[in-house]
Parts: sequence; structure tokens; C-alpha cells
Amino acid sequence: SALSRKRRQESITSEHHTKLLEDFEDDWGRFTSVDVSAQLVRQAASLADNYGVRALDAVHLASATFMVDVSDSTVTFVCADRALHQAAKAVGLEAMLVG
Repeated sequence: SALSRKRRQESITSEHHTKLLEDFEDDWGRFTSVDVSAQLVRQAASLADNYGVRALDAVHLASATFMVDVSDSTVTFVCADRALHQAAKAVGLEAMLVG
């Protein structure tokens, strides 16, 4: 949605938007995905309530905290929203703000 917003706001051209989406699809295999379970949704609701983040941002945040709990690897939370970035840091995630 961030890329589409930038295209609508004319911050990027349609051609650049298309290229960025292609790059994202090419990179997708290097990401870890998390299934959305009832427990994850409950955690997301709690995070949304506690930190005032939007629903899908809360799912993103809950997914990252889940990965920290089950993974031996370093988890870096990446987002382009300042409020979400602050919430991620508040729950103890290593967080990177982009864009």
C-alpha cells in the first residue's frame, strides 16, 4: 500500500512503481511469512489497543514478536510508519524505519 500511495501522490512514476513491485516479488522468497492464527489476532488487537497502531500494522507487529519468540535468527522489524516504528521499539523489537 505504501508504494501505491506514493504512486497516487506522484512521489514515484508508474514505471518506478512497477519496477519496485517486481523487485518485491523477486525478493519474496527471502522473507519468512507467518500464518494468521486466532492467537496472533488476539495479540494484534492488544497491540493496537496499547500502542494505537492500525489493524494491519498491529498484525505486522504481532507477527514480528511471534518470530522473535520462535526463531533463533535475528528478527529486524522494517516499516515506513513512524508510529509503528515507535511501537516496535516499545515492545523490544530491533526496528528499522525506511522511506
